[in-house]
Amino acid sequence: MVRIAVIGCGLMGVKIAGELASHGHSVKVWDKNPGALAAVRENLERDKSELISEGLMLTDNFLGTVLCIGELQEVVKDAEFVFEAIVENEAIKKDLFFSVSSMCTSDCILATNTISMDMNSLSSAVAVNVHRFIGLRWLHPVYNIPE
Repeated sequence: MVRIAVIGCGLMGVKIAGELASHGHSVKVWDKNPGALAAVRENLERDKSELISEGLMLTDNFLGTVLCIGELQEVVKDAEFVFEAIVENEAIKKDLFFSVSSMCTSDCILATNTISMDMNSLSSAVAVNVHRFIGLRWLHPVYNIPE
């Protein structure tokens, strides 16, 4: 089981967290907006019900592996993989990657979900071990990604 942090609890962040949890990974989620963080469980429950009814998900016991945490450092400190799925704003993403890269372990992989921004520019914000930064684009709907 990989320890994963998902930063951003909007449409994509919640779906990424649910997909990873449904494959047995431990997932911690964080959002600067307390309302978005509070809605994660409800959104995952709704997504789960839809996927099971459509025959796209066979298990429904993954919700317990998703933890909603209000402190960013607590979410990333022991993560092996961090997915960023926040607003498409380069300055905000850079600030986040600068902070997160100094909070997590030096071998934690840092991934952005952006499709519109320059990876070299975003990676310049990584404070430690820039080689661990990757662009990993999830498409919507997340569960349509082939395994």
